Amino acid sequence: MRLFRSSRPRASAEFRKCPVCESQRATQIGKLESNFALQLSRAEWDFGRCADCGLLYISPSPSPRDLRAIYVDSGQFDDPAYTVPERVRLMVDYMDGCFRRVTRRSGRSPNQAVAVLEVGAGLAWMCKAAKAVHSGNVTVAQDISPEAVNKCPWVDHYIQDEIGSQDIEQRAPYDVISLTHVIEHLVDPKAVIRRCKSLLRPGGVVFVTAPHRPIGWNDMTSDIAMWKDYSYNHVPAHIQYFSSQSMRKLAASTGCVVDYWNDGHEEGQAFEAWLR
Repeated sequence: MRLFRSSRPRASAEFRKCPVCESQRATQIGKLESNFALQLSRAEWDFGRCADCGLLYISPSPSPRDLRAIYVDSGQFDDPAYTVPERVRLMVDYMDGCFRRVTRRSGRSPNQAVAVLEVGAGLAWMCKAAKAVHSGNVTVAQDISPEAVNKCPWVDHYIQDEIGSQDIEQRAPYDVISLTHVIEHLVDPKAVIRRCKSLLRPGGVVFVTAPHRPIGWNDMTSDIAMWKDYSYNHVPAHIQYFSSQSMRKLAASTGCVVDYWNDGHEEGQAFEAWLR
């Protein structure tokens, strides 16, 4: 007979407060090891669930030095995930559909030029989709990494700076603000969404898509092994994973509403949300 050790979550007095609702009631699911071949501040992070809003997140936060090592001092966009032509085509097709849907929701038609801001843009696929739909669309991309700044000719203004940059504000307001696989990387997601809201045109949409859960995992499951095998497990780059409940809490705390939520992408491995 095979014996299994209980993996029931346990309370952790040392777990940091939730970055969304600031609750200090978190249950620890387990520990996740860093999977970056970089010299970081620690080898593993605690991983747990907020008992009040359901956010899943690591503790402690990655340090500023860790973040710089991951995003500024090392490259990522030469990986096959970003360069295989078929994968790129699928991503651009997906973003094309997303862009058309959110612009309609913002009250604009495909024939009207709109302003698009892509936060944490990387290779700026939302901007690329926007230009393919209408060449007159104004595209602005922001990222702290220098790697893709000169790789995206479809971006009118690529700004290598923090989201608080005045260059971004000078080109506001925006009809569509996109965070494509970005929100999971943010140490302070509330501050970034609040900033996006301040840059948004009335009726505009903040489009968010990000990792959600490993296939088969739910809040009643506490098997840390499922997270270790999850293709979207990037420790400590991925700081948190949202649910419908925690996304609505985030929206409410920043003066937004969740206008759309779908956590069925990739068999539940990714979600899409629209904030207004």
